[in-house]
Amino acid sequence: CGLFTGGRYGRQPEPTTATLQTHWQLVREGKYYTSPTTLASLEPEAHSKIIEWHDLLLRHHHGGLPCTIHDHTIRHRQNRVWSSFTRHADDGYAYAAPNDVPKGLPAVVARREQYVGSPPAGARERIVGGEVYYELGLPMSGAGVVVSDVDMRSIHGVRMAWESAVAEMRALGFPDAHGGEQYRLVISPNLLTGGPAVWRVLKEIGYELARAYLGVSNATLAPAEFDVNPAVRIFEGLHTVNDLGWDPGATTGGTFGLYHPTQSANATSVWGLDLSTDVAGVWATDVVQAGKRAYRRYVGLATERWLRGVCTLESLNGAHPPSMLSWADPVDPLRPIDWNDPALRINFLLEVAWNLERVARVLDGYVRFGTVREYVRLREVVFGW
Repeated sequence: CGLFTGGRYGRQPEPTTATLQTHWQLVREGKYYTSPTTLASLEPEAHSKIIEWHDLLLRHHHGGLPCTIHDHTIRHRQNRVWSSFTRHADDGYAYAAPNDVPKGLPAVVARREQYVGSPPAGARERIVGGEVYYELGLPMSGAGVVVSDVDMRSIHGVRMAWESAVAEMRALGFPDAHGGEQYRLVISPNLLTGGPAVWRVLKEIGYELARAYLGVSNATLAPAEFDVNPAVRIFEGLHTVNDLGWDPGATTGGTFGLYHPTQSANATSVWGLDLSTDVAGVWATDVVQAGKRAYRRYVGLATERWLRGVCTLESLNGAHPPSMLSWADPVDPLRPIDWNDPALRINFLLEVAWNLERVARVLDGYVRFGTVREYVRLREVVFGW
């Protein structure tokens, strides 16, 4: 589970045009965004339900609902320099206020064994590729919570940014920020991959696997801020894995079921399931037949993508809860699809999970449900790392 962090510090989510809800504001402040920058108070009953949901996540963090950082306010941005960054001030953290710490790139980097004399005050040792280096002339943060010119090309700048997300997770009650011992997976926002400084900090936090979008830069960013795409599948112990996705509708706007004649955010339209209009063309006259066609094709597509992840070891399948759950029956959200129901209410998440259970039974001895750590260890064997 990617937990949307950043709300604790009031940082603007990205993309700035999207209305995104942060976990901190929903849980701790009882508020939600009505626009990208406008907060409103939740109704007491809604806030009570959100607290119940949060308690479920806390209780099952090391089991069925491991939660990791998913921060749209920092994202996996390698080429960014923050003109103004809000950090945290919790005790026990190296980059917290009021600590005066490095925030950007050094003026000079020198190998220790070739450096003559004692390094000047403020020099930091760094180990890169087994070699020890001195970083000289580092820009410092000062003591404030708000820090200017935090450089994400620097491991120090990245540490400051990501440490704030770790601190937020712990302040929310989670014992760690990486999903527990067996689920050290980070879901990168908008499929950005970051770069070496980001990858090293992710590994320091405890991640072993990062969702990415290999080989493609995110064209929504300005050219100077394209993320650096990994040329290898494993970087100093951190695995990157391609995402094939299987959201049945618009990722943040929810979905309009298997098909809707006037709304494009439906499974049939998003995934191109309408073959020779045999869904749209008969929806008005034979909704059951049209629905069954869309259902078989969508659940089949989702299942194929999961199996491709098993076979190729380079695909991860992500989905957004609004897309998966918004067309479930509000009275009985856990029930299977009922072809006698004229609304064809469907819980996509459960329908796919039930089908995967059937596949696992049929292919018993060949595939099984496992953990992120088991997946990473298998990749290491296959890639000979």
